[in-house]
Amino acid sequence: MTSVNHTTRARRGRADALLRLFTQASYFVFRGKNFCMMCFPPQGSASTFVIRSNDLGLNAVDALSGLAANNDRIQRLRLGIVVCSAGRQHRNLLDTMCLNRLAAPGVCPSGLTVLDLSFCSFGSVAGELLALLIEKSTALTDVNLRGNSLTREGVVKLARALEQLVSMTALDMSGTRLKDGGTAVVAGALVRMEKMTSLDLSWNSMGATGAKQLASALVNMRKMTSLNLSNNDLSADGVVAVAGALEGMNKMTSLDLRCNHLYVGDDLASLLPALASMPTLRRLDLVDFGKFSLNMASRISNAIAPTAVVTGLGDDR
Repeated sequence: MTSVNHTTRARRGRADALLRLFTQASYFVFRGKNFCMMCFPPQGSASTFVIRSNDLGLNAVDALSGLAANNDRIQRLRLGIVVCSAGRQHRNLLDTMCLNRLAAPGVCPSGLTVLDLSFCSFGSVAGELLALLIEKSTALTDVNLRGNSLTREGVVKLARALEQLVSMTALDMSGTRLKDGGTAVVAGALVRMEKMTSLDLSWNSMGATGAKQLASALVNMRKMTSLNLSNNDLSADGVVAVAGALEGMNKMTSLDLRCNHLYVGDDLASLLPALASMPTLRRLDLVDFGKFSLNMASRISNAIAPTAVVTGLGDDR
């Protein structure tokens, strides 16, 4: 006789109950110790599916992710940070299992518009699996891959998949360890994304070389409202390249250039014309490892919109 402890039985029962309700919901969230279910008249399947921060067993996660994978009406999918008592290795397995289900041949989440896989633990197969999923989800407009460590090979495959998403409006690849080579590859995929409004490539150590490659894509993104390039060690050469691409982005509301070693000499002088061309700018973050000269701080303050909030100039306004 097989022994099943009370915790395992409770997990299975909870998952079974959720699976029964799933087909009658248009919004499905399973997070933490409790879950939120908003049920509407049966319409075939849910359009929003969330599995995050749960102490689920392998069978439950396999069942839930499989059901999500076979639901062609899902528009918004958020997955990851599955907490298990077995530790990080177990969590890696669960996250990868979910992604494998979604990326499997014959599964077609073609209606996806929002994909949030931030801080998942996919391991070395992340880039390949993400590429397979994104290739089938041509309607995607918002993709969040924050905090996933990607290999160089994975970045190349992922970039090829991203190239087809010409209607993309938001992309977060912060903390994915792109460095200069990976940034160049991703920049090649971003060139056609003229509808992009929000881009976060922070914490990627792209350096000046990566920034120069990225500039070739930024120049086409005239609808940009939020750009985060913080913690990338851009240096003066990188800022010069980015500054030319930013000039004329008159819809920009938030620009984050923190921690890029820009406080030496006149490193930011090349950025002044771009700042002056952003009448809608509301937030500018320049916090760095040193202080800007009084002259440069004054020139920056004079260049930006009067309503903009600036941090990092010493006497922040």
